[in-house]
Amino acid sequence: MGPNTPWGVSGEFDYNSQNEVWYQTRNDSLQFFKNGNEDLIKTAGAQIQFSKRIEPFVNIFTGLGYQYTKLDKAVPSRNFLIQSSNEQYHTSIFYRLEHDTRDNIYFPLEGIFISPEVSIHRFGFSEASHNIQFKLKAQRYSQIKPKVYIALSLNTKLNTLSTLGYLNTKQLRYDRIIRGF
Repeated sequence: MGPNTPWGVSGEFDYNSQNEVWYQTRNDSLQFFKNGNEDLIKTAGAQIQFSKRIEPFVNIFTGLGYQYTKLDKAVPSRNFLIQSSNEQYHTSIFYRLEHDTRDNIYFPLEGIFISPEVSIHRFGFSEASHNIQFKLKAQRYSQIKPKVYIALSLNTKLNTLSTLGYLNTKQLRYDRIIRGF
């Protein structure tokens, strides 16, 4: 919020409209749905996040998020969104702690990064489904010889709701729709 305060705030608004839908992952390959129609999937979302630096290497974050997703009727909606519907309202609140001693955030050679997060999600309005999600990201970077480095990374996610749609369960950093024309 200012140069002499440990507090920060950020906001984001996002709108996407795509003619192709990343529909599923099968046999370690992405499956897309495309039929020539425009706007097969539309998403609009917003997020606000507040942060505070506790110590030089420790930050806390808390925030609110909202996302609306609408699928065209031509897209097979079985298990893509929650309750196999063609539209989904998703609100969330989260709290995250970060401990980061990496020497570079983009291409680190040495250091540790640990980030536990807990979030509460609500899908829908009239027939709402609730989910509590726990995430942990841990990374370690070390030099084992001159010019030889090793890295270890762990990402884990635990949900209390077992019937999340495919859109909300993409793994390995595929947490956004990746393609569209």
